[in-house]
Amino acid sequence: MKKVFLATIFTVGTLVFVACGNEAPKTDLSEQEQATVDSTINLDNAASDSLEAAIRAQIETDQEADSTENHEGHNH
Repeated sequence: MKKVFLATIFTVGTLVFVACGNEAPKTDLSEQEQATVDSTINLDNAASDSLEAAIRAQIETDQEADSTENHEGHNH
């Protein structure tokens, strides 16, 4: 059983090594492609920031509502 386990580990390791070694060389992006990538990243960041701001506003609204309920004498 130990030999089968070691053989399996060796085989998997060899396959991973061989599979990772055959990558094509990476090429640089053209100026137009890089501009498109940068634009996409900026749009994604803006959308993420907007979503974060909306979530924070909702949390603050919920906290204010909870605070108002607690000050009015409601017990949970």
